[in-house]
Amino acid sequence: MESRNYNGSGSGSGSDQAVRIPVKRRRTLGPKVRSGCVTCKIRRVKCDEGKPGCKRCFKFGKPCDGYERNEQSKPSTLPRKPRPLAPLQNTYVTIQQPIYQTFYQNISHTPTRHEQYDQNEQLQTVQRLRLPPNTSNPDTTQNNFIPIHPLYRPPPRDLFQNDQERLYFQRFCEISAAQLTGCLESELWSRVVLQASETAPCIRHAVTAIGTLNLKGWRDGNNSSNSQRLDQKRLQFAYHSYHSAIVDMRRSTSEGQTDIRTKLLACLLFACFETYHGNRDVATAQVFAGIEAIDSYNLLRAHSQTTSGTALPPIDEEIVRIFVVLEIQATTYQDRRSRALHLERLNGGRAAVEDMPVEFTSLKQARLPMTRIVLRGIHLTMSQREVDLSLHPSIVDLWWISERTSPAPIGANSSISTVDPVYALQCNILSEYKRWEKAFEPLLRKARGPKGRASFHAATLLRVHYLSGVLCLAATTPHPLYYHRCYTRELTEVVDLAHLLLEDANQSLLGDSYSLDIGVVMPLIVVGYKYRHRALRRRIIETFGKVQRREGIWDVDVTGRVMKWVADIEEVGLPSEEEEMYVPEERVATICRMETDLVKRESNLAVMVREGGVGELVMKETVIHW
Repeated sequence: MESRNYNGSGSGSGSDQAVRIPVKRRRTLGPKVRSGCVTCKIRRVKCDEGKPGCKRCFKFGKPCDGYERNEQSKPSTLPRKPRPLAPLQNTYVTIQQPIYQTFYQNISHTPTRHEQYDQNEQLQTVQRLRLPPNTSNPDTTQNNFIPIHPLYRPPPRDLFQNDQERLYFQRFCEISAAQLTGCLESELWSRVVLQASETAPCIRHAVTAIGTLNLKGWRDGNNSSNSQRLDQKRLQFAYHSYHSAIVDMRRSTSEGQTDIRTKLLACLLFACFETYHGNRDVATAQVFAGIEAIDSYNLLRAHSQTTSGTALPPIDEEIVRIFVVLEIQATTYQDRRSRALHLERLNGGRAAVEDMPVEFTSLKQARLPMTRIVLRGIHLTMSQREVDLSLHPSIVDLWWISERTSPAPIGANSSISTVDPVYALQCNILSEYKRWEKAFEPLLRKARGPKGRASFHAATLLRVHYLSGVLCLAATTPHPLYYHRCYTRELTEVVDLAHLLLEDANQSLLGDSYSLDIGVVMPLIVVGYKYRHRALRRRIIETFGKVQRREGIWDVDVTGRVMKWVADIEEVGLPSEEEEMYVPEERVATICRMETDLVKRESNLAVMVREGGVGELVMKETVIHW
């Protein structure tokens, strides 16, 4: 401290007395403090923002008054989320939210206070980007809002081993998922599968493998050497990712860390990869494994409900529906299950359609009941493989013929008073079809109206599935003259609607591509194989020769060639199609062997047929290449 000396007498002699006078130093005031506790703000000093009280107040000797509740401090360590990008006026064409954005938007996550602040700013920004309605042009009034979607975080890079793996995973999110979904609304590929891939490495590797495949132009005719080298590299990477998925699945299963959702999705993705490459036997094995897992889990849920009173969570409805579809395909292709098991599954599926609403409110709501009814009809058909249907009359044809004029009198063995459990089940399933058709009629009428263009293809496809399901079940009647002659209207409608969907391939996603779901191939197979309407079958063969499409295990290449070979055998010596619309029953060729190798692209066939419709049955064999 500075001090000054003064002589008290004013002279140099005498006693000197030193007096120290302190000089007060002024404190420099800092800027106004906007962060920190209330006490440090009042004192205008820097606060260390300690919790629950700051250390600066403790050293100063005063209690810390805490922090204001409406604090909006943002630590510098938390990066702000990217803002949505506004399109330039008159240069905006379309903004389509990528599928992976929907996936990450649906991930269960509790936002922090800072994230809520950013989300509110994003919402305000989106609202400010709304354009005023253009009243001068009524055609653009419905497009006066530009859907600006926030930019969600991309997949974390630490989940992938290299950039190539991340690239094909993103390709699945943006392209493959939409192609696998098709024209029918579903969140299986865009939500369920991608959510599981976030935590399950086996699902993520399988998704990457499928993202590597070219589902749209899966059989292009580009034979250039450069294209073949690129395709070969992609296939090698796809096989490597698929192998990694199998290894991860085995490891997690052996360690007991695989839940039911991961098991089912792994079976689904493995079946998708195998059917794409034509390995139908391996794919059907995966399907049946998934079905057994679903049955076991449902039994476990019922047991836990009765014993502890708390049921396990149900399986996602999207997963259940796709396995119903896959069971339909696997059962019609190769099924060695017993008759008792088919009857058990037939009765078990009854409860799933009993709560069908009186009127469907959406196509998604109508889809699952229709698929279950079709599966019940197939189970009934498969359960009768070892039964002589000629010993008992069927009421199926009577149920359908009652609505139209019968082309021939009903035989003596067609008494409706006949009671048989099997045919009672047939009538029960056909009544379910009628209930579904009545509940679906308002949606179909709306889709065919001027405002239903967006849902027209999906509604039309469900109509095709309904008709083919009824035709497939009705074909089990022991009165072939009736079902050959009574369903020309329905057969023609199936073929016409299928051609309509295939011709508008850019809109309905039913063109030259691969799909795991049921589209139009299986309904056309029902018409061509089971009913043998000559003109319609010829149209189907021509259609299969033009498109390059595979739906699950059904490939149009092999199906069209087999159908043509059978038609050539059955129609030898027949008059014109106007004189003989259907193939006579005595000329029908029954396929007794069909060994198809989609990898080698060949099919070994054998049929039993009567030459000219008379005499003993003889076997005819051939090998078809394509």
